[in-house]
Amino acid sequence: MKQYKFIYFCEDLAHRTFIEAFLKKIPTYLGLEIEFQLCVPEGLEALALDHSCSEIMVAYKDYYFKVQTSEIIDLFVYGRDVDSSLEKEYINLNEKLTLNTTSKPLHILFLPVSSIEHWFLHLKRKGNNIEDNSVDLLNNKQAKFEFYGNSRPVFKVRQRHINLICNDIDIDFLASKSSSFNIFLEKTIKLIQNLNN
Repeated sequence: MKQYKFIYFCEDLAHRTFIEAFLKKIPTYLGLEIEFQLCVPEGLEALALDHSCSEIMVAYKDYYFKVQTSEIIDLFVYGRDVDSSLEKEYINLNEKLTLNTTSKPLHILFLPVSSIEHWFLHLKRKGNNIEDNSVDLLNNKQAKFEFYGNSRPVFKVRQRHINLICNDIDIDFLASKSSSFNIFLEKTIKLIQNLNN
């Protein structure tokens, strides 16, 4: 089985846990015998910690090129919540964070609209057999409150809810509910095809 090493530069636990679970599931989804392994190069341990949105905006290029010099990483995933449901905000953020390079490691943007908790909430409502299309109308505080049961949950509560929802990501369902996830999925599929060529 072919193995690829990845690292991420994201906001927090929710993003990191989702990326790890998604990259574990996507090979089977695509019918490929490949595996993604998290790898944190020596000296770049800070990449696997929490970061503010401003840190990601300022430091992501520097971190990308530092990862590039390690020569052991195949995939660099970086991103943050858009913190808005407006399409123009998503487009602006995507343009600011896009790197014009085809060198390795290959990189992909991870930009949940409005927050990753909106993606989680789509999956939670599906699990609870709640069928509606109102998730994307919620602001970040409302989405977090419904998902965690508290708009500012303690770490252990967040971890429990995140792990539970990430154990069974329904890729097709989430792609049908969230345009930002669908964009991420399509880009990831193209990227994996490039890795495998």
